[in-house]
Amino acid sequence: MEKEIDFGLIGRRIREVRTQRGLSQAQLAFDAGMQNSYICHVEKGEKQVSLKALVAIAEALQATADVFLYGQQKFDTTQYQSEFIEVLSGCDEFEKRIIFNAASAVKETIKNEYLLKKNRDEEKKRRDDRW
Repeated sequence: MEKEIDFGLIGRRIREVRTQRGLSQAQLAFDAGMQNSYICHVEKGEKQVSLKALVAIAEALQATADVFLYGQQKFDTTQYQSEFIEVLSGCDEFEKRIIFNAASAVKETIKNEYLLKKNRDEEKKRRDDRW
């Protein structure tokens, strides 16, 4: 039995990940090497995204194509709740505060590293375009 591909849903998932990453359509288009209008049409489900384009979009968003095809389990805010509760069980308030501060610092570092990489990639692309 052949499964129907819901390109509208794929587009909505792309938009969701893009906005979670804090990127505009124009920035995603630039990072993926595509036209802004193409990204717009894909996100609205007006164009059927090709596999090649889907992979380029996924790479630009530092995601995998399956996130767009099957959903964003890794962005599900409840996915790790039970694991975090287990980690925190038996901790006193001081230990919980230390774990919270460590997790917050890791999150901030990941965001900063992503932005640094994105800026380096943009600068490299600008240099390459000049030659």
